[in-house]
Amino acid sequence: MFTLIKNARVYTPEPRGICDILVCGETVARLGSFEVPSGWEVETVDLQGMVLTPGFIDAHVHLLGGAGGWGLASRFTDISFSELVAEGITTVVGCLGTDTLSKNLWNLLAKVRALDEDGLSAFMYAGGNVHPLPSITGSLKTDIWLVDKIIGAGEVTVSDLGAGAASMTSPEYIARIAVDAMEAGQAVGKVGIVCLHLGNEGMAAVFEVLERTGLPISVFLPTHVNRNAKCLDEAKKFLELGGCVDLTTSYEPGHAAIPAPSALAELAGSDSWARRVSMTSDGNAGLTIRAEGGDSATLVYHSVATLPHAFRDAVTNHGVPLERALSTITLNPARFHRLTRKGRVVPGADADLVALGDDLRVREVWARGRRVVREGEVVVRGMAEEAKLKARATRGGTAHE
Repeated sequence: MFTLIKNARVYTPEPRGICDILVCGETVARLGSFEVPSGWEVETVDLQGMVLTPGFIDAHVHLLGGAGGWGLASRFTDISFSELVAEGITTVVGCLGTDTLSKNLWNLLAKVRALDEDGLSAFMYAGGNVHPLPSITGSLKTDIWLVDKIIGAGEVTVSDLGAGAASMTSPEYIARIAVDAMEAGQAVGKVGIVCLHLGNEGMAAVFEVLERTGLPISVFLPTHVNRNAKCLDEAKKFLELGGCVDLTTSYEPGHAAIPAPSALAELAGSDSWARRVSMTSDGNAGLTIRAEGGDSATLVYHSVATLPHAFRDAVTNHGVPLERALSTITLNPARFHRLTRKGRVVPGADADLVALGDDLRVREVWARGRRVVREGEVVVRGMAEEAKLKARATRGGTAHE
C-alpha cells in the first residue's frame, strides 16, 4: 500500500521547502516532486502547505504510570496508544520510577511489546529509580544483552535519595553501572546509554566519574537538567565537555525549576550544543505537593502533552528556530538512543510523520506508515482501547469486561 503526501512544507528536521513524500508500507520511499504511475493503489493526502516533520520521540515516559508518593491511590495507570499519538508521539522509551514493587520490568516489557503491536515504536530502560537496580535476567548487563527492547539503563538516581542512599550513588557505583551498560551495548550493537535522574544536588558524582575513569561522556544522559539553576549550569559544563543532556517538559513554572522552553533557549544558542540537547516529558507520572504540616497533599499529573507544548512555546515565544526546537524531540533523541530509522524524514526511514497546523499543533500523524490522527482527531486506537470503546457504545455506557 502506498501513501502519497503532497504539498508538504517538509522539515527533515532541516527545512526542505514544499515536497511530496511517497510512503511504501512502513517506510519513506521517496522525497521530492513526482506523480505516481497509473495503476498503483495509492492514498493521496494533500497537506496544502502544512509543516510536515518526523514523528516525535519521547524518550522518558512512565508507560505503566508513576507513583504519586501519597499512598496507593496516587498510583497512575498505564498510558494508552491514543494518548501518545494524539500528541504526535510515535516512538517512546519507557522506564520505571520509584515504584518498583507494584510495577516491574516484566510488566514494562509487556507494555512496550503491546504498544509495538498496536503500531507505535516502543523501547525501554532496565533499572529504575531505586538501588540496587531491578532487572529481568538478574543483571543490567544480561538484560541489555538478551532483551531486544532494552537499550540502556534508567532512570538511575544519582543525587536525591537522601543520606541513607548516599553510598549507593557514589562515583564507583555510577561507574559500575556505566561499564555494564556500555559493554553489553557494544556486544549486541545497542547504545547502552545510562539515563541519569538528577536531584537538587546536581552532577558532582558524574563529573568525578569522568575525571577518574576512561569512560566516554556519551554513555551518560543526564535528565531533569532544568530542575533548578544549579543543574542547568552543570548541564552547560556537561555540554562543554561534549556530553548530551535532556530537559524535562513537565516542570511547571515557579519553585526552582526552569521551564523547558526557557532552558532550551539558553542551551541551543550554538549549533554544537543544539545537536546535543533533547526534551522529554517524564510523562504519565506525577508529583505530590504536600501542604505545610504534611498532613494533606495535592497530586499533580505530568502529561505527555507537555512535549509538543514545549516545542511550540520554544518556537513561538522564546525565539528558538523551528528546526532547532524540532531536533530536540526527533533527530537528537534518535541519535542519543541509536534509533537509526527514527527522527528524520528521508528515504529509508520509518514513516513516522506529523503534520502541524499554522499554530504548530498536531493535525495529522502517521505511525510506521499508518494514519492514526486525521484532522486533529485520533482515528486508530490500541486493540484494548478499541474494545472498551465498543463495549461502552453498545451497552449503554457500561462495559462488562
